[in-house]
Amino acid sequence: MTTSDTSKPLYLPGDPIAKTAAMIRVNHAGEYGAKRIYQGQIDALRENNANAKDIDDITHMAEQEEEHLEYFTNYIGDHHIRPTVLYPLWHYGAYAMGYICGKFGVKYAMNCTAAVEDVIDQHYQEQIDRLDNDDKENDKEIIQKIKKFQADEQEHHHIGNDHINIEDNPIDKSLYKIINTITKTAIYISYRI
Repeated sequence: MTTSDTSKPLYLPGDPIAKTAAMIRVNHAGEYGAKRIYQGQIDALRENNANAKDIDDITHMAEQEEEHLEYFTNYIGDHHIRPTVLYPLWHYGAYAMGYICGKFGVKYAMNCTAAVEDVIDQHYQEQIDRLDNDDKENDKEIIQKIKKFQADEQEHHHIGNDHINIEDNPIDKSLYKIINTITKTAIYISYRI
C-alpha cells in the first residue's frame, strides 16, 4: 500500500491489503443487493396481499441485511475503499429480481432467497477460510463479523428452502439455478470493478 496523502490509501495490484479491499467491496455490494432484493419482494408481496407471516419473515431478513450493510458501509468509509462502480445496476437489478419473484408469489420469492443465500454462505465461508489463514490481528474483527453475518445468511437460506422443492420440481430447480448463477456473476464482477 502507498499513500498519496495520509488520509487516502492507494492500493496497488498485488498488495495484500488490496485483496481485503476487494473482499469488502464485494460484501458491501452484496449486502446492498440483498437489501434491494428483499425490498422488491416485500413490495410485490404486499401488492399481492400475501400472508402477513411471510412478509414478516422477509422483513426480518431485510433488517438483518440492513445491519450487515451498515457495517460494510462504515468499513469502506473508514478504510477509504471505493464501492463497486456497478452500484446503480445492483440498485435496480436486485430490486427487479426480488420484485419479479415476489409477484409470482411467496414460493418464488423464497426460491430467490434460498438461491442467493446459498451462494453468499459459500462466499462468506471462503472469506473466513482465507482470513483465518492470514492470521492478521486486524482481520479478527472482520472474521467475527463475517461469521455472524454468515449465520444470518444460513438462517435466511433455511427459511427460503422451507418453501421450495428443488429436488422434485423442475421450475423451482431452474429458477434456483438461474438466480444462483446471477449471484455468482455479480460477485465475480464486483471483485473486479
